[in-house]
Amino acid sequence: MAIFRQRFTSQGLTQIFVYCAFPIHVWVLINMFRDVPSWLLYMRSWEIVGMVAYTLTFALVETLLVLLVAVLIGTVVPKRWVVDRYVPLISLWLLELSIMAIVFQNYIIRHLPKRDIVIAFALILAFSSLILLRFPGVGAILRWVADRLVILSSIYIFFDVLGLLVVIVRNV
Repeated sequence: MAIFRQRFTSQGLTQIFVYCAFPIHVWVLINMFRDVPSWLLYMRSWEIVGMVAYTLTFALVETLLVLLVAVLIGTVVPKRWVVDRYVPLISLWLLELSIMAIVFQNYIIRHLPKRDIVIAFALILAFSSLILLRFPGVGAILRWVADRLVILSSIYIFFDVLGLLVVIVRNV
């Protein structure tokens, strides 16, 4: 536990958390709202609440797993890098990898070739990393955006916890 306190500030952990939670929840909500009208046709209200609760619980688990991986990688990186370079870099990567996952999900549905997209995203990750390391102002922009998204991400997590409680109640 002490290694986390030495390496991460609360603001840095909050920034990483926001960039883990926000894209996952936005994509979950988009997909869920796309599916809810069809659920209304063949499910009862409590079943719909259950489906939404399971979806939000899965989003919470996914957010926590991604956050855990990001923080564990931060324990391996040299200590002087964490505050100056790692937090902005992992924030940018989390955002870009989330976009990549969304694009892949759409490409998998359409069965289009993926090799070119993987190469393109690898180049985007490399190029954006170079820009971030060369211009520290980009990290400040990422911090500013994370500060604005904290409240929205907190609301998402609140509803995730409510969803978890519904899942627990349904399974007891």
